[in-house]
Amino acid sequence: MIAAITADYERLDPAGAGYFASQRRAFETAGLARYDALREQIRAAYAGVPVGYSESIFQGLGEDLHLKLPTPYSFAKAIAEGGEVTAQDKRTVDEQAEQRRIRVWVLNSQNVTPDVRRVSEIARAKGIPIATVTETLSPASESFEQWQVAQLEGLQKALHEATGTRPMVAAVEMVRGAVRLGGRTIWSDVDLLVGEGEFVAILGPNGAGKSTLLNVLLGLNDLAAGSVAVLGGSAGRSNERIGYLPQRRCSTRPRGCAGGPRAPGA
Repeated sequence: MIAAITADYERLDPAGAGYFASQRRAFETAGLARYDALREQIRAAYAGVPVGYSESIFQGLGEDLHLKLPTPYSFAKAIAEGGEVTAQDKRTVDEQAEQRRIRVWVLNSQNVTPDVRRVSEIARAKGIPIATVTETLSPASESFEQWQVAQLEGLQKALHEATGTRPMVAAVEMVRGAVRLGGRTIWSDVDLLVGEGEFVAILGPNGAGKSTLLNVLLGLNDLAAGSVAVLGGSAGRSNERIGYLPQRRCSTRPRGCAGGPRAPGA
């Protein structure tokens, strides 16, 4: 879809092709970074978990997340289109909730019909977590990315509550980060995603901003643009969980620096 929209713009305004391509790249790599990360986390932690849903608008997302979707499609389609739900479908969906054959119930909060309300009440009575989705932006002031991320975060929370499985949280997640020091841009447009358990080396010449990047992750330097999260929170909030050996330039004399001699760059 993104490629098709970009191609349409380029066809209408060939001179702006470079700009449209850069906007597409920024949207795919930065705008959707959190959304894509959540999708990967949910797939990795909850693939195959049975999830019931009230409307067909959730089916595509549920399949993309590799969830098991036992709800009869005819039930979800009837709710979405305002049709009559069959007695058989009512019985099937009710039994799935009553017998806890679904671990999470997902409903469209913008279309709560009597049938949806009944199943939701059964889910609450049986201790089945409920997550919500909407057909349109909610609230209307949010961007598409904010809207979708909020829904995925709600679903992830419900899945965690239902299964007790903790999703993998990215150790480091930076989106279009930039740093300015002394009026000079050190680096910009940096996207970085480091998963738990990954071993990453940062390489570059002196002055490239390697230490600056580490200082940003520790909350010692602020970003001039973009966003960064460390261990699921803002930079600096989890420093007690981080081991860090800063670079110091010391003389080679025994008392050159605390702890004895060290070579530059060690």
